[in-house]
Amino acid sequence: MRMKRILTVILLCLISVPIARAGDCGPQSDRTPVHELSLGVGDQLFENLVWQNPQFIVDNMGDDWSSVYRERYRYSQHWFFDYYYNMSERLALGVRADFSACLWDEVLRSGSGGEISREADCFFMNISLLPKARWSWYHSPALLVYSALGIGLNINTGTEADAYGKKTACGLAADLTLAGVQYSFSHWYAFGELGGLTSLKDKNTIYMLGSRIISLGVGLKF
Repeated sequence: MRMKRILTVILLCLISVPIARAGDCGPQSDRTPVHELSLGVGDQLFENLVWQNPQFIVDNMGDDWSSVYRERYRYSQHWFFDYYYNMSERLALGVRADFSACLWDEVLRSGSGGEISREADCFFMNISLLPKARWSWYHSPALLVYSALGIGLNINTGTEADAYGKKTACGLAADLTLAGVQYSFSHWYAFGELGGLTSLKDKNTIYMLGSRIISLGVGLKF
């Protein structure tokens, strides 16, 4: 009889475990998601200020004189992917991958301004990978106000060589979010950030300086 009671208790315990786990797999309104995945886009104000259209074209020289011009600049804007793990209501750790590019045409023109030849789709691009830490100043189920800092690596590559003769080079990257706002609805959220992304190889080689000042994006919590 005693053995039967022990077996019955063990059986009930074994049954109760999957039932409890099944209950955890149901609606998770009482559970706080710890993972965040998001996709965002930001401006290329720095690139627009440095590489501008149009250039001044010399047209008062003879046809035996020629010069190369950079024309028809195009900008991809910044596209980035974030992952965060919420350590607590205040602190989240994660990583950001950021991509941006600038394209242009190199045009050979005569002294009178006429086009001799054109090489289209010259470009450079920056790919940044930055571990990030985010600190929340205000936290509620629907609203999050935060700042964040990321420091990592930037890869600059393109069709032309830099001052050192390299077409691909690596540098330090720093991504500062001065202020960010996240609004959640169910497991989805939208966010906006004000900050800047900077990357340099040395004091004479600056790839980005305060680029991506304004960012917007959407994400998923789970």
